[in-house]
Amino acid sequence: MYTKHKNGTISELLAEQFFIERGDIVSKPINDFNEYDFIVDTPSLSQLQRVQVKTIYYDNSKQRWLASLVTSHIKGNGRRENKKYSHSSFDIGAFVCKQFNAIYIIPIEELAGKRSITFYPDGKPDTVNSRFKDFEHYKYKLF
Repeated sequence: MYTKHKNGTISELLAEQFFIERGDIVSKPINDFNEYDFIVDTPSLSQLQRVQVKTIYYDNSKQRWLASLVTSHIKGNGRRENKKYSHSSFDIGAFVCKQFNAIYIIPIEELAGKRSITFYPDGKPDTVNSRFKDFEHYKYKLF
């Protein structure tokens, strides 16, 4: 199994555990052709939400924690196409950073149209350019 796929599977399972432990019902689609990974039913809100899970990774060249916000598709000619997510892709993103035991639950309104986002799970340094939005108020402990 490729490391990228293995890390993605681990992130999905950790996100599912997070939602289940907070009392939600997690349902998974039968096929794998959606722009979301699972559905969360929050009984207290009588609400269903589509969840896309992403793994937060450290980019050595950029010296920061990132998560990609594109989905890849192989076209008929065999070429890979990266597509940004739109407002109709999913309802919330669940970004897992297992190195810091953290998950970020972010609404699609904050994510649509972006290629990637930066995270500061170990604190935002003073030297960071202010153009990088701070998503830390969406952060929760995994367990």
